[in-house]
Amino acid sequence: MIDPSPASVPLAPTRNRSEREAPLQTLARGLRILRFVAMSPQLVRLRDVAKAFALDRSVALRLLQTLEAEGFLRKDETLKAYSLGPALHALGEPPSLLEQLTEEARTVLAALTEATGQTSHLGALIEGHVSLVEVRMAPGPVAVRQMAGDMEHFNCSAIGKAIYAFLPDERRRELADRIVFHRYKPATLGTRAELEAESEEIRRRKIAFDREEGPAPLACIAAPVLDGSGRPIASVGISAIAPLVATPIDQQERWILAVAQAARSLEATLA
Repeated sequence: MIDPSPASVPLAPTRNRSEREAPLQTLARGLRILRFVAMSPQLVRLRDVAKAFALDRSVALRLLQTLEAEGFLRKDETLKAYSLGPALHALGEPPSLLEQLTEEARTVLAALTEATGQTSHLGALIEGHVSLVEVRMAPGPVAVRQMAGDMEHFNCSAIGKAIYAFLPDERRRELADRIVFHRYKPATLGTRAELEAESEEIRRRKIAFDREEGPAPLACIAAPVLDGSGRPIASVGISAIAPLVATPIDQQERWILAVAQAARSLEATLA
């Protein structure tokens, strides 16, 4: 649950003498709110901050909005809740290429979802697995529900195939040795040879598909995000509910073009 019960919301940190005597009280409040969000096991909402610090909601909102504007907090517009932002992480160490790409992806995914009406996402190869690192949910009650951290298959997800196809031969062999080629549906790629054959086509077109191949009834499109050497940094794509797609996913030319353009936009940020 994102909406935490009173017992699960951390109490505002106890203030020591130096904090009570802070000469700039507004700054001190902002820093205490940052600490409060960092300590929370869940996303924090306006009412949580107002309650924890005994603030009027309008005062709490202004503090949160200021911290968000400076990049120290990030607001989830769908959930109306806050987490730590990129500016805070940047104080510790420079962001990685993937972290930079994820930041850029938020705007690109918003445009992709608007253009297609489908849930969009960015995936990356992390510790031998393809995981979603950013998701933009489609509007409306009937949409694919995904979230950052969801893992994808190499052989039956578009987002996974788009990365796998552009990996060096040795890395593909290493990963293929670990893939469980379970045939979820008739269209699932059930062998290494089938995956390699489709990978060749993906390298040619720079587009990958999930033709309702995985355990869920999804139809997906993805494109690789490549660096200057052709190495896949990530992949970007959309997921649709297969029974609601009127024509085969690999014939949805407008969606295919939108996904390809999203990938090229992200690649431009790497230059």
